[in-house]
Amino acid sequence: MSEVQEVSKRFVCFVKRRAGSKFVAYTHSDASRTFVVKTLREFLDHDISMWFEAGKEDKVLMKVSFDQFVADVDTSGMNSKYAGLLGWDYSSAARLVESEGWVFILTIHPRFQSRAFSYRQVCEDDDYALELVRQLWALRGGEIAFEEHDPGKHVAGYKFGVE
Repeated sequence: MSEVQEVSKRFVCFVKRRAGSKFVAYTHSDASRTFVVKTLREFLDHDISMWFEAGKEDKVLMKVSFDQFVADVDTSGMNSKYAGLLGWDYSSAARLVESEGWVFILTIHPRFQSRAFSYRQVCEDDDYALELVRQLWALRGGEIAFEEHDPGKHVAGYKFGVE
């Protein structure tokens, strides 16, 4: 009996970086016009990593461990940093970090409630991870979109969303 391998679909990713901008495809370099073609998971992992690194200063996306979560409450009680960030979503974040050991916290705006995302689901469920990435791009009025790769269609000069 031969083993059947599932072939992962390959995509081209288009990003609208802010409100009023146009969708731009990921290319191999700024000067290159060759589209980057990857699986959905590869694009999601890249974007989450990029936002995580970019957010280290302003704390847009934080990966919080169980130990960090517990220490925050132990030292600050009900005035803890994470309770202040998460508001009513604190209890769901606490359950997630307790069961999974880690939780992602997306800070939409410093004065508004942040949102907890399951670390495990972000790692394992492409649809769930895509929702996190969509939320990240939406912070600045941007969007992210994917098209299944078509070598005849995705050539230099192709514009997403323009018929």
